Amino acid sequence: MKNEKKDFIPILLYVACFIITLIFSIVMVRTKNITDESTIQNMSSFYSYVFYAITFVILVMIYRTRIKEDFKKLDKKKVKSIIIDAIILIIINFLLSTFISMGQVKMENQEIVANSIFEGGLFPIVSVVLLVPFIEEMVFRYSFSTIIKSRKAFIIISSIIFGLLHADFSIVSIIYIVVGILLSRIYLKNDNNVLSSTMAHVLNNLFSVVLMLL
Repeated sequence: MKNEKKDFIPILLYVACFIITLIFSIVMVRTKNITDESTIQNMSSFYSYVFYAITFVILVMIYRTRIKEDFKKLDKKKVKSIIIDAIILIIINFLLSTFISMGQVKMENQEIVANSIFEGGLFPIVSVVLLVPFIEEMVFRYSFSTIIKSRKAFIIISSIIFGLLHADFSIVSIIYIVVGILLSRIYLKNDNNVLSSTMAHVLNNLFSVVLMLL
């Protein structure tokens, strides 16, 4: 029972991070009478990165034993396999993003991230490339896979939720759902090693950030 309760911690922290960020943003907007949409988005992004950093530290402290065990399992052969899978993920993500953007569909999540990076500098980059991937893999891969026992159900449910939360239920969700499926397969392929999908997620986000900065 104790371990089952522990499985929910990443999800609870993720939800709490979202709610607290929302509350902070609303309070700051109202107290400072901010009306500019760009300023509000940048402020919200900053607070979310701050709480992501706090969440990251908490998760590492709670799951440090699991993380150490997963790290020990990452030999050279597995790392090479993960990198290859990450490259495939990046290519598919890039092709889907290019195809959907050709239809003049707004990629709002990427625009918000890009604006926060240009405005905030190094901190948003570290958050997007390192902190967010680890937190999201703990939530959508680790927690969901331990709660949902069926492998197929885990891949479908976690990927759909992952996609919808990233793109506000728009057509862009398709991209993130596919990314979620690929990350889930990497996670399962490497015996539920959360660092394997985190590594692929990090490389994918790094590629996206580099494209934004070019």
